[in-house]
Amino acid sequence: MNPPGTTGSLRIDPAAAGSFLPELDGAGRGRLSIACNHKGEDTTMVSKARVSLVVGAVWAATLLVASAASAADVDANALWSKNCSICHGKDAKGDTKVGKERNIKDLTDPKVQAELKKPEMIKKIKEGVKDDKTGKERMKAFGEKLSDPEINALVDWVLALKH
Repeated sequence: MNPPGTTGSLRIDPAAAGSFLPELDGAGRGRLSIACNHKGEDTTMVSKARVSLVVGAVWAATLLVASAASAADVDANALWSKNCSICHGKDAKGDTKVGKERNIKDLTDPKVQAELKKPEMIKKIKEGVKDDKTGKERMKAFGEKLSDPEINALVDWVLALKH
């Protein structure tokens, strides 16, 4: 038995499948044409699902544009000075009033550097850091203030401080 709204079943042999071609109508609704070649005969199967390919295309284009802005395009030094140096210090040693109060680690120390992992650093910058014992904020979250490329640039900047 076929699902409601369908007229038949479709089996595609991966070896015989040709291509998948998205098409848009004037209203932004789409259909997916699947061109197949079975025993020398060209046939086109069409799914009439009301899929908004425009939304998908805009979403995909947005991701491409966002990923094109790489960490290399960001001035990490300026970001550090503006957002991080008040606590971590301009040299990332944590030798500031706030750094001393919060016992901030020297990010240039080889032992500290050996513990740093990029995914964890990104998460901490995005979500902030709370003291495990007291629940007090040790570092505020920057996830809504900084873009992903900016956060990646900061992480790469810190990781490049290795001696």
